[in-house]
Amino acid sequence: MPIQDRLTHPALLDPRQWGAVDLYDTTLKLEREALQGEEQFTPARPFAVQHLKLDLRFDDEAETVSGSAHITVKPMDDDFVALTLDAAEFDVRSVTLIHHDSPKQNCAYEIFPEKLAIELPRTYTRHDQLTLEIVYSCQPRKGLYFIKPDEAYPHKPRQIWSQGQNEDAHWWFPCHDVTNQKMTTELIAEVRENFFALSNGKLLSVTENPTARTKTYHWSQEQPHPSYLVTIVIGEYEKLSAQHGALPVDYYVYRARQDAGHKLFARTPEMIALLEQRFGVPYPYDKYAQILVDDFLFGAMENTSASTFTDRCLLDERAALDVNYEDIVAHELAHHWFGDLVTCKDWTQIWVNESFATYSEYLWREATRGTDDARFALFQDFLLYLREDLNSHRRPLLFHRYRFSEELMDRHAYEKGACTLDM
Repeated sequence: MPIQDRLTHPALLDPRQWGAVDLYDTTLKLEREALQGEEQFTPARPFAVQHLKLDLRFDDEAETVSGSAHITVKPMDDDFVALTLDAAEFDVRSVTLIHHDSPKQNCAYEIFPEKLAIELPRTYTRHDQLTLEIVYSCQPRKGLYFIKPDEAYPHKPRQIWSQGQNEDAHWWFPCHDVTNQKMTTELIAEVRENFFALSNGKLLSVTENPTARTKTYHWSQEQPHPSYLVTIVIGEYEKLSAQHGALPVDYYVYRARQDAGHKLFARTPEMIALLEQRFGVPYPYDKYAQILVDDFLFGAMENTSASTFTDRCLLDERAALDVNYEDIVAHELAHHWFGDLVTCKDWTQIWVNESFATYSEYLWREATRGTDDARFALFQDFLLYLREDLNSHRRPLLFHRYRFSEELMDRHAYEKGACTLDM
């Protein structure tokens, strides 16, 4: 005889699963609509971006970015006379071709919606390497967000933070905003003197300018990565430092909530050790930093070597008795192998990023709470996938049809992908 009281079923004892799947509903949708839209293909690469250097001033009052981008590219064919970059709503002052042994050359350019078309002064071949300087300013509506107090929230912190995934990086710097284009990067950020600025890679220098009352941070990322993982976070922070061997592991937290910030991130070195052992590859970057921001769009984001977390992950002592966010910390860390080091070729391959990161949550649970807890968490996520499959849409893990790439960030990519890895 079936159990009549659904609340006694162990799959529904976790609050995350309330309403996820009705195990007692005998009516199933026999036909489910797949995602709609045109068939999508891997973007072409008429040139390879080798290096991107951004030298920018961030004005939190005017909510603007101004400065220059130096983009070094290598043509992919022998008839290279023009290139088009992704750039949205920029005020472009100039585009010049930089030569090491002669003066700069001005390049003709034309601005389109979210594109910057550049005409080169002559034809180049695949044996050439070109560096373009683009001087511009912008007031981003996406990709870069300015947080500050207002009448409704007078105690909100002043922050600036980026969120490039899926294709929003080009709202604050010119780039080829695709996943299959990786480059080394530098970011020079001029900010208020009381602000800290975090970006990818190593911190090369901090320069104080007392007259302008600013500081300039110079970061360098030597391992190639795609545009959507380029990050900047600016604000007032306290730095808490840890180590994993020789690897710096840093937590940037709010001064008033240092204990909660430390509790959130404290087990990161253990997680790095576990994932290095399970993946068989050492952590691949120069540092691992984690930073909190206000009003973040998601739970967290795996920007290369510098993950961003919503400050809603901070818990007081009472809440910490019932919940923790170690799953999220493990998930974003795991992305540094699957997502950052190994990156989806295009957004149709997003399951590569998300299924391995989700499965890594279970690896951490298994190591710290035991096999039963990990298996039960996997089963719960299987139910979340079933809810989407039964009530929304069904698709294979690799699916080429969508209207917006964000539509692929679904239970199929995360939970179904993780369950598939466990088969």
